[in-house]
Amino acid sequence: MSDRKISRLNAETLLFHDLEIYGEIAEDYINILHENFGVNIDEFCFEKYFPCEFSNDGLMQMLLQWFFPWFATSSKEKNRRHPLPLSKIEQAIVSGKLI
Repeated sequence: MSDRKISRLNAETLLFHDLEIYGEIAEDYINILHENFGVNIDEFCFEKYFPCEFSNDGLMQMLLQWFFPWFATSSKEKNRRHPLPLSKIEQAIVSGKLI
């Protein structure tokens, strides 16, 4: 991520909706919270906030995402996911739990 983008981040910046973080990368970031900060992620429902890299919606969905990566970050997909702001990540680090 560029320095310019980083300078625009704030507590209300959304991981998927604004930063377009999803799939394995999002999963890796959530695991970092657990491994590096001791955040309990047992009750965190990943699919509620992020689409998978290749969801189980069928071959057509997978092909669309493979050839058109922006398809996973389309407005329709964003409307299906709950917002996850950076402030909630900060709260998880402080409280030790991400729900």
